[in-house]
Amino acid sequence: MRVAKFSLHTIRAIFLLLILGCPIQGFSQELRVGVQVGPTTLDPHFFNYFANIGNLGNIYEALVTEDREGKIQPQLATSWETVTPTEWLFHLREGVKFHNGAAFGAQDVAFSIARTKTVQGSPGSFVTFTAQIKAVEVIGPLTLKITTFSPAPYFLFDLARVFIVSAGSSAASTAEYNQGTAAIGTGPFRSASWSQNAEWMLQRNDAWWGAAPPWASVRVRIIPNDAARVAALLAKDVDLIDRVPSSDMARLEASKQFAVSSRPGLEVFVLNIDTQRETSPFARAPTSGQTKNPLREPAIRRALSLAINRKLLVDRVFEQSAVPAFELSDVGDQERTGLAPQDYDPVQAKALLAEGGFPDGFELTLHGFSGVIAGDVQLIQGVAQFFSRVGVKTRVETMPPTVLFPGASRGEWSIYLTGSTTPYAIAPYKFFVMTPNPDKGYGSGNRLRFSNDRLDDVLSKALVTMDATERLGLIKQAATLVRELAPVIPLFHPVYSWASNREVADYEAWALPFTRVMYARPTAR
Repeated sequence: MRVAKFSLHTIRAIFLLLILGCPIQGFSQELRVGVQVGPTTLDPHFFNYFANIGNLGNIYEALVTEDREGKIQPQLATSWETVTPTEWLFHLREGVKFHNGAAFGAQDVAFSIARTKTVQGSPGSFVTFTAQIKAVEVIGPLTLKITTFSPAPYFLFDLARVFIVSAGSSAASTAEYNQGTAAIGTGPFRSASWSQNAEWMLQRNDAWWGAAPPWASVRVRIIPNDAARVAALLAKDVDLIDRVPSSDMARLEASKQFAVSSRPGLEVFVLNIDTQRETSPFARAPTSGQTKNPLREPAIRRALSLAINRKLLVDRVFEQSAVPAFELSDVGDQERTGLAPQDYDPVQAKALLAEGGFPDGFELTLHGFSGVIAGDVQLIQGVAQFFSRVGVKTRVETMPPTVLFPGASRGEWSIYLTGSTTPYAIAPYKFFVMTPNPDKGYGSGNRLRFSNDRLDDVLSKALVTMDATERLGLIKQAATLVRELAPVIPLFHPVYSWASNREVADYEAWALPFTRVMYARPTAR
């Protein structure tokens, strides 16, 4: 009698697939995924953008990670402790290999943290997550100590966004990452090929430290159009899609063929405003010869916020796929300020326009992205209509995010739509409204360079305050100041939805806009 022999890795893979109810022939199965936004780069430290963090988490890993509820879990670090309020000791996972076979260790972590500060030409720096780090000391091959300049209550959430690459790739440029030669991580999949805005092919990393992913390969198709993405699922051209548009939700939920999973998202979308310049390229008075930037006046910015009926806008554009945002972080299990919502008031909006020196309104062009979230163009158009109703004649221009955000960094817009994940309460304040300071990691999303000393002072204190009650008081002060100064206008928090073909896979929704393909569970056939 011949006894079959299997490697331990193969046995683990068989065990996982049996638990998931997938037949053994599923070993060679390919998962086909349709996503609205793919990665704009394969360099994990080039562009701090939700689509990059979400997609690249399939091939790269960090010291810690966020689970589907947004809570911190071990990843390349198995444990950690605080030696002092500013010293963190991390113990790293044994036996981890990079996709090229190189061993993972503490030197790679030290190199990756340092690399975030040296990447050239970034439209959105990752320094916002590492600027608080004073020193990284390699204690041993799998032990390192990280010292921060001050106490850092949200430090682990920041480290979850810093993917680790090999110190052996120190000479690699962003171009080499994008070509694929340097895109080498430790994650459950490796990048096989990538065509920006078209398709990304992933192959299973058979040397991964965790239980073997159930998919031998994954074909990620970038399908920005909502209708086309749903059509691909209905035609069984793809097995899983993200960002299910609200108009198709009921039909898919009622179908026996498809499964839908939804969860409120830890993300906020806002209008970022040019508050600083004397003149602004797309904000001007209707009277010829008057070039003053109306958006410099806080009363004008508050008027624009009060002119928007967020509940009506969200209901009409997103139905059940979003909730109104009245603050930057009033979502999830985060620290809540308890401030009452300040919503639609067109009468007060008109009074504030007069107070700000523009009783007859002004002309404005609102710039936004297209193909990033379901309904993004309709959202921008709806905001423009509300502005026009109070006397601000508003035009709309939309474009891909790869055009919008670099243009914003160059100061080409007066007001534009943007967004950020909110892993913790202060994160969007640090990102959007603190005075840009690359050395400290402040204001990396503050592309139009708003600045207020008082707000900076409050937020700087909150970022180093370990006492939860005291920190919440500071967050409330910051939220109140943001409401008064209105450097940004919060619009909505999305509800994330995924839909899958029940014959192939099930997928449970995440609180962050990340499609992590290894968690797509094969279904029995």
